[in-house]
Amino acid sequence: MGRLIIRYSRCLLYLQSEMNKKSSFISYALLKSGLAVARLIPNGALSGLLYIGLKASGYRSQVININLKASFPYKEEHEISQLRKLFYQNLAEVTVSQIKGAKGGTYKYDNTKVISELANKHGAVLLLGSHYGCWEAAGKHITTLLPDLKQYVVYKKIRNTYVDEYLKGKRSDTVAIPIEMKLLQRVVLENLKANIPSAYYLIADQYPSSPNNGVEVDFLGQKTLFVNGPEKLVDKLGLGAVYMDTVINEGEVNINLVPFQPQKSTMAQYAQLLEQQIKKAPQHWLWSHKRWKNLKIY
Repeated sequence: MGRLIIRYSRCLLYLQSEMNKKSSFISYALLKSGLAVARLIPNGALSGLLYIGLKASGYRSQVININLKASFPYKEEHEISQLRKLFYQNLAEVTVSQIKGAKGGTYKYDNTKVISELANKHGAVLLLGSHYGCWEAAGKHITTLLPDLKQYVVYKKIRNTYVDEYLKGKRSDTVAIPIEMKLLQRVVLENLKANIPSAYYLIADQYPSSPNNGVEVDFLGQKTLFVNGPEKLVDKLGLGAVYMDTVINEGEVNINLVPFQPQKSTMAQYAQLLEQQIKKAPQHWLWSHKRWKNLKIY
């Protein structure tokens, strides 16, 4: 009887695995089909359609409102409403740029020499970006300016393996090598051991998978958890780190590369720089994420 139950359980697990694979492939096929159709639509028209869809559906409107009101308690209701509208417009434009190849406008980088200087001094440098503007494009455009460094773009693996492989392929159209977040430290150590100067682009305004993997800092007037990976790498391995301070103006994106101060909390500095950036033009940040789950405001 015991063996029969074990075989039956294995059979159920196998069937569930096959069903999950089939469901994942269907989702992947629908995604690719939808993207293929979207690429046939002119950019302006596609952006307009996406904006109408986001606004009409009220995409994550409750989360967006909570985040905006908590971050800007001094703003009136009509100001919050206007910010939400501008956010939807920006999200539509960012989505179009991702669909059409993450071009995202004209990019200009200031102080790029600091990256090579830090990489040569510390062996490796972290380029810390954020969900501000077209973040994929920000990481892609800078790769051509760092020919002397081995480069990587760090990503978080998606559960759907078909979609994950597809997106990894899309991220492989530059000299930067895509690597999973969990493999970052291992790759850094390998390059340090081989004496290969390297640079790693990653988005750092993420909510940690576990509170144990987070560091609490003040951000937009609230106690906020950020992932602690960058800070641990800087402290443990002595890496250099640079913040990608972004200003967007009518399709032109200017990014000033700001080195972090040593002997100070990397993520506290990151939060302060990101907050200053957001306050200049809040609509460009990704307000639809549940950024403050630690405060249980949702």
